Amino acid sequence: MAVGAGMGWLIAYIEVPAMLATLGAMTLLAGINVVLTKGYTLSGFPPFLLGIGNAVLNLSPEFVRLQMEVYLFIAVIFWIFSYFMSYASLQLEKALGVGER
Repeated sequence: MAVGAGMGWLIAYIEVPAMLATLGAMTLLAGINVVLTKGYTLSGFPPFLLGIGNAVLNLSPEFVRLQMEVYLFIAVIFWIFSYFMSYASLQLEKALGVGER
């Protein structure tokens, strides 16, 4: 929370660009992490957390096929949504006279 407050102060009062403050804080915290851990990776996590972090899954072919169908369904829905949003945007531009002289 103190890091966020410090970044907010830099952005508001010193007028440092927000992206620069974010990248600077990230680099600073990464350096502090390396110093505190002496460059070593932390270990000793419970196995179920390691499985999540390493994406260890015993997948059956049926599940993979189902997963592909879900991705395809989402892609089709996204395409339909994007098409109709584009169409609505064009209609709104016509109604407002955008681009006409």
